[in-house]
Amino acid sequence: MKTEINYSPITVDIRGLQSMLNLGKNKAMEIGNKAGAVIHLGSRRTLYSVEKIKAYMDGLTEGGEV
Repeated sequence: MKTEINYSPITVDIRGLQSMLNLGKNKAMEIGNKAGAVIHLGSRRTLYSVEKIKAYMDGLTEGGEV
C-alpha cells in the first residue's frame, strides 16, 4: 500500500512567487513587499507567505491598485 501525501506550501521562494503570480521577478518582489509577505531567513534566503499574497490579491479584485 502506497501512501500519497498532498500538501500546499505555506511559503514560496521568488521563483515560486513569480510562477504563482505569472509575473517577472521585479513585479513579483514588489507585490510581495506590498502584501507584507516577505520572510527573511538570514542574509541570503527570502521566502514569501502564500497566505498573505493570496489575501493581498483578493483585495485587489475588490477595486484595489497594484
